[in-house]
Amino acid sequence: MPKLSFRVEYKYKDEFGILLPVALRCADRETGFFARVDTGASFCIFQRLHAETVGIAVESGAPMRISTVTGGFLAFAHRVALGVLGIEVEATVYFAEDPAMPRDVLGQTGWLDRMRFGLVDHDRDLYLSHYDDPAEEEYYPLDSR
Repeated sequence: MPKLSFRVEYKYKDEFGILLPVALRCADRETGFFARVDTGASFCIFQRLHAETVGIAVESGAPMRISTVTGGFLAFAHRVALGVLGIEVEATVYFAEDPAMPRDVLGQTGWLDRMRFGLVDHDRDLYLSHYDDPAEEEYYPLDSR
């Protein structure tokens, strides 16, 4: 049987989802915020404010209509450095056109597809490594903030 190992163990507290700290960097500018893990979301989608904070002109990216169960919205793709719990990847993420869109979501393409991800929701324990991390590494506990 394969053995899983993780770089980070994180105790999350939110009882209405899994909220993780995110560092978003473009060129020499960085911002931090919290985003929800959504294994059903196809993409990482963030508020327009975060793009503007790191100097991204939102509409300069490739547009995409994002569909949701309640409708949809327009978002724009941009390449950024995306850090979660100290694990950074280069990823294409989407920023909402509408400044009133209030959600930040870590989805499959660009984040989850690059991670080794473990979850024990009953105990609110999340385990995370970059997919390419050696399997024999041990994990290091991090408490939620």
